[in-house]
Amino acid sequence: MLRPWVVTSSDATLGHPRYYGSFARKYATYVKDEKVISLQAFIDQSTATTATMFSLEGRGRLKVGAFADVIAFDPKTFASRADYGNPFLLATGMRTVLVNGQVAIENGAPTGVAAGRPLPRQPIAGTCR
Repeated sequence: MLRPWVVTSSDATLGHPRYYGSFARKYATYVKDEKVISLQAFIDQSTATTATMFSLEGRGRLKVGAFADVIAFDPKTFASRADYGNPFLLATGMRTVLVNGQVAIENGAPTGVAAGRPLPRQPIAGTCR
């Protein structure tokens, strides 16, 4: 978790608990319970570091002109509920999610808005493809 290339992600494999739980599980395990990384490191590994690694321009940072992908979660209750028996359970503690500036989760419940889109990227020279 402490290496500079470690980032938070999911390959979104349907039927696997990481589809809904990878970010919440990482937070609960490595920030809250084991205190291996700070909240700031978790956020950076889930946003800016990932966007930089994958050359996703306009993503991963809150700044003028960037896409409005923003989340608000309750650090006391943010945790994965998904497991192999119930892989589609949403995490607890997620309050609000904005995707491209549109509200996808409000007060912890999905709104039905699907504002996401595929993000094409160019690999950084010398990296894996």
